[in-house]
Amino acid sequence: MRKWLPLLAICLGSFMLILDTTVVTVAIPDIARDLTASLPAMQWVLNLYTLVLAALTLVAGSLADLVGRRRVYLVALTIFAAGSLGSGLATSAGMLIAMRGVQGVGAAAVFATGMALLASRYEGRDRGTALGTLTAVLGMAAALGLLAGGLLTQFLGWRAIFLVNVPLCLVTGWLAVRCFEADAPAGRAGLDLRGVATLLRRPAFLGLLVAVAAPSLLFAAPLYASVWLQSGLGLSPVGAGLVLVPMAAVAFVTSMVVGRRLHQLPKVPLITTALVVAAIGCGMVRVLVHDGWPGLIPGLMLMGVGIGISGPAVSSALFDAVPAERAGLASGVMATFRQLGQAVGVAVLGLAFVGPTGASVGTVYLVAGAVLLASGLVVTVAHRQRRPARV
Repeated sequence: MRKWLPLLAICLGSFMLILDTTVVTVAIPDIARDLTASLPAMQWVLNLYTLVLAALTLVAGSLADLVGRRRVYLVALTIFAAGSLGSGLATSAGMLIAMRGVQGVGAAAVFATGMALLASRYEGRDRGTALGTLTAVLGMAAALGLLAGGLLTQFLGWRAIFLVNVPLCLVTGWLAVRCFEADAPAGRAGLDLRGVATLLRRPAFLGLLVAVAAPSLLFAAPLYASVWLQSGLGLSPVGAGLVLVPMAAVAFVTSMVVGRRLHQLPKVPLITTALVVAAIGCGMVRVLVHDGWPGLIPGLMLMGVGIGISGPAVSSALFDAVPAERAGLASGVMATFRQLGQAVGVAVLGLAFVGPTGASVGTVYLVAGAVLLASGLVVTVAHRQRRPARV
């Protein structure tokens, strides 16, 4: 059991960050009413968090390699707790957006260091199990975030969805101190910008990053589904959360199964298959959404299968592609593209959302499905053009 305590420490931190992304989704209507804010302002409540994550995670990953991953992880938790407290006490939309930015700063470093700490601690089958478990936990966080967001918003108010992070940060920090020794800095003179350029110039690596970013659309689309479920169909926040849970719940189970067998499977064909499966799920939503909220369930479950397969497969393939001493950099690159995908997804899918109607939601998922199919093609073509790494 002690062997997996480091995994528990990282999973708890990552769980909290993903929870804080999805927990806001079902609270958006209540936040908008309470702070007298528009839908575009609420998009920024989601987007600034993910944009800051995308902008800073790469730097945070390289910084963690430079000064020590555990140290950066603990400082990041402190920053995230401060941003969460400020978000919970916000008195205006502007203040809430600003505090979400502070959260994003802390979250960027937690994401960047978390996977790097795991990659440095586990190898072979254990690494596949650890990454699969972490991906499963992220899926579970997404599922519970939608439900928890509904419960907290309906019974305690939307501020509780942020304030709950403060004690979670304290527990996570305590576990990290107990489970990880202070790691030796890499001793470089500065951030490894040359290393970033060398990862990014390889077509196969870029293809993997596309596979990281594309599924993030499936965590951006529920914002618009939630608005339709509550404003269009009259569901409560809890009801909307329950409708959206199946995707993340299936992703959790699928990730656990795939992670245990990941070391035996060819990763790129697995990733491409996952993207196609998720795209088919989006198409099902487009066809069945006119049946009301039950029409979302089959497609959401199929999307969950795609997410559950692609998550651990992409993570494992990326860490296999870089030396161990650059695990923080690789983790930062991966988290950057994941959050960039979600931030861009909220904006792009917002163009397809013209109002809280089933047809509008169907269009949102149709666009997401088209992007996933295109991404699967990019991954396949890029893999065929791969060349030996010179990192």
